Amino acid sequence: MPLRSLARYRPLRRVALHFLRTWGTRDITVRHHWWRDAPIRLNLYRHRGYWFKGKHREKHIMKTLAELAKPGDIVVELGGHIGYLSVHLAKIVGNDGTVIVFEPGPNNLPYLRTNTERFANIKIVEAACGDLDGPVEFWIEGLSGQNNSLDKNYKNFEQNRENAFSDALMESVTVEMMQLDTFLEETGLRPALLKIDVEGAEHRVLLGSSHCLANIRPLIVVEVTENFDDVARIFSENDYAIHDRSRPEWVCIPAERAGASQQVSQH
Repeated sequence: MPLRSLARYRPLRRVALHFLRTWGTRDITVRHHWWRDAPIRLNLYRHRGYWFKGKHREKHIMKTLAELAKPGDIVVELGGHIGYLSVHLAKIVGNDGTVIVFEPGPNNLPYLRTNTERFANIKIVEAACGDLDGPVEFWIEGLSGQNNSLDKNYKNFEQNRENAFSDALMESVTVEMMQLDTFLEETGLRPALLKIDVEGAEHRVLLGSSHCLANIRPLIVVEVTENFDDVARIFSENDYAIHDRSRPEWVCIPAERAGASQQVSQH
């Protein structure tokens, strides 16, 4: 029986996670499962999803990004975690493209910097992205770093903590926030694609991106975990079609780019 299948048994998973939490505190380097020439530095326990699930981890979203991003594109990734998707996107857009990665988490940034330092086409913005410019309270967690959030009571963290049999808590830090519109105005960049994974702050990101949505019209892949109706309303008001609301990751396409929607459907 595959190891991933065994992990479905809660008693066995509890023992394995206890062992990892106790003894798996060191960092390791693995090969990126989609780009074998790209090493990824990660923590054996906190980032276990990457080495445990391998290429099966977020397989659908990895394929979707490969369909939507093109060589030479400017891509903005909002929520970079440790850089696994950042590297994927950098490989896709190539040397003539650019990947801008927003990541505010002090627990994630050391890994993100290490994993992207080989890529001249990746630029890190050490800030949250949202609906205002300035310092904000931000909540980080020591379970995986994936559920860092602007929401102290972010529901996905509570669920993931329960699944991991963990008593990890959120810790408050202060980080800088920037509206995407502000960043794009300052840099003059016009992204072809946005990838948004901000743990419940999707609505706030979109509120700070109104000029981008109305005038630049990028393709958008967004993981929606809160405020579903408000997020959908913003896309509707800006004449974006949501490709598939049945998945956590919505693929949102400007109405005038129907060809991109057909491409995703074929995928």
